[in-house]
Amino acid sequence: MVRYIRNWLDYPYADPGFSPTVSITSAVYGIHAAGTIYRMDNVPLSLRKLWDTDLPTDEYVLSEIAKQCHGGELVQSRELLHSRIKQ
Repeated sequence: MVRYIRNWLDYPYADPGFSPTVSITSAVYGIHAAGTIYRMDNVPLSLRKLWDTDLPTDEYVLSEIAKQCHGGELVQSRELLHSRIKQ
């Protein structure tokens, strides 16, 4: 039997429409954290943080997961990540 883990990484009060195995609430860029968005014509727009929060950013959550999965070493490239998974 195959067991699927359903992960959920999203903003406060977002409804995934399913019951995730793991749910991580993260900061909203442009509200809780600074960041960059891109218009449809590929022009970058900078976002400022409006107020402080204890919520982590998506980048922080994913980098911490990557560190745990790879013995404390952050994997920077997709090719390196795939080579590590195959081992």
